[in-house]
Parts: sequence; structure tokens; C-alpha cells
Amino acid sequence: MAVPSVKVEPATPGDLSAIVTMYFDAFSPSPLDSVFPPDGAGREYHRLAFAKFLAWEGEDSSAAAGARPQPELQCRVLAIRDSSTGAPQSIALLWIAQSSRGIRDWSQRWPDALPGMDGDAMVRFYEGMARQHHAAMGEEGHIYLEIIMTHSSARKQGHASALLAYATELADERGVGAYLDADENAMGLYQRHGFVHRKDVRRTSEFMFPMARAARQCRSMGSS
Repeated sequence: MAVPSVKVEPATPGDLSAIVTMYFDAFSPSPLDSVFPPDGAGREYHRLAFAKFLAWEGEDSSAAAGARPQPELQCRVLAIRDSSTGAPQSIALLWIAQSSRGIRDWSQRWPDALPGMDGDAMVRFYEGMARQHHAAMGEEGHIYLEIIMTHSSARKQGHASALLAYATELADERGVGAYLDADENAMGLYQRHGFVHRKDVRRTSEFMFPMARAARQCRSMGSS
């Protein structure tokens, strides 16, 4: 499908504050506000999380500050920027998994709950997604698109499609499948990029639906 011509590039540590602001602009109000309070603990939690993800980028996750060694799991934080100011307008959190082992243990990626957060509800949130993710992908390597978000000031500009295209092209280059946990309202968009609702997989997340895209052969340069 045709994808808007916007530039997808790596986010940098200098984007951290804007990423945290964008997260709560994109996802609040939400039923998860009780898990990740938009003020205070929830904001600090995501600051710590994305600082870790930005440090994790590269071939060897053991280089990431505070990360447990997981050389089979790579992280990419992707940005689409305002062409005038350079500020990030959309962000994606993407994982390149050699197997699903590193993905299944969400606690190796995300920080522990902070005081002021509902830790039990957070565990249920992540565990529910992790179980259906593993049921869909088994032990095979794949691309995991964990988060796509756009600031409210930049919606309807094709940013999500551009980030999805980046993820699916990366999967095709590597000859692997791709997976994401979908909000029901976004499932149509994901289907247009080749993701299929895995109805054969028991849904264990209260909020998200398991969607996967099968591995495809890499398209040659210049092919239609």
C-alpha cells in the first residue's frame, strides 16, 4: 500500500522529555491511567523506561544501562519529526527478537512499578499481553512493534502508516514475521499493513488483541 513520504529516523536521548509528554498526550484519558498515573509516578515510570530503551539500542543489549544481558534482543526507538522544529511528533518502540524468549519476560524490558502505581494491575497488563504474544509467535524470531504513538497535534498525517511500513520492511529484510498487540480501534489500520487478528490464540489481555504478520520474502529494490 502507498505510504506517506515522511522520514523515519532513530530517536535520541535528547528526545526523552518529548517522548514522555507524547505518551500521555496520545494515550490519556485511558483505562490504564489507574496503572500509569498521568502525573507523578506514571510519568516518572515512562521516563525511566524510555531512557532504558534509548540506551538499549544497538546490537548488544548488555550495553544498556540497567538492562540485563539479552544479546538476542535488540531495541529501536523510532521517531518522525516536525520538519520545522525537529521535535518528535510520532514514536515507535520496536524490538528485533532472535527468539521469543527475551520478549516473553516483559520484566527484563520494563522497569518495576514505582510507589504510587498499582503494581498488581501493571503485572496483569504486561502478563496478559505476553501470554498471547508467546502463544501467537512460539519460539520463532520476529519483529515486535510494542508501541506506536502520535502527538494529538500531528494526527491524520500518515505517521502510523510510515512506522508500520518501516517495521514490516525490516521484517521482510530479515525474512521473519511481525507481531503487535492491537487496540480494537486500530485493527483496521494494522490489517492494511498485512497483520491478521489471531483468533486462534486465546486472548489473555483485557485491553489488546493479538495480531501477527507472516514472514515474507524480501522485495527486491525497484520492484512494485
